[in-house]
Amino acid sequence: MTTTRRAATVVGAAFIVAMVASLLGGAMVEGVIAAPDYLVRAAAGPAGLWTGVALELVNALAVIVIAVALYGIVKRASEGMALGYLAFRVVEAAALVAAAILPIRMIGLGRQLATAEAAARSDLGVVGEQLVATRAWLAGVPVPLFFCLGALLLYTWLFRSRMLPRFIPVWGLLGVVGIAVVNVVDVGTTTAMVLALPIILNELFMGGWLLFRGFSSGARSTTRAAAPAG
Repeated sequence: MTTTRRAATVVGAAFIVAMVASLLGGAMVEGVIAAPDYLVRAAAGPAGLWTGVALELVNALAVIVIAVALYGIVKRASEGMALGYLAFRVVEAAALVAAAILPIRMIGLGRQLATAEAAARSDLGVVGEQLVATRAWLAGVPVPLFFCLGALLLYTWLFRSRMLPRFIPVWGLLGVVGIAVVNVVDVGTTTAMVLALPIILNELFMGGWLLFRGFSSGARSTTRAAAPAG
């Protein structure tokens, strides 16, 4: 197995792991912290919250794996693009980690809430609201921003290099537009889910393609040949 084929396998598997872990982990965490009594629920059933946090951390790790595994391949065509993609995804992963670990504090707050006096309960509630708001900001600003920037670089490279069939990067670019709209315009939950669906399906499909078929062999040789001049 060549280095490029191994990288394609790692990237493909990581894309699938990242998407599945993100969807499941996010659903588990939000299922707790979106409830009116989220501090009580966090303290009463910490196992589910811990599992969700762990899955979100797996997602962050998979994002780093994708960026590192792709770096050497993208660098053959453009070192600047490779560095840019790596940097954007590292920052995205850092924001994902920060958003993931904030709910852990809610478990302790919920336990304190059970024995606290009225005044203290109010203060604990304020801290909890700040944690929820901070997580929402991380998930709504830096995560989608750096995801979109990285995705634009990745799909542009894929389109130009023909390392994958062109319908995949075109599909991905349309998906990025959907994510941008969701995070810029208040479109409502149902519309947001519809707009997010293309990128979810794209990354799962692209992950499967890379895992089982890899990059296009003809395009690889072209990229290598062009590398010295870039």
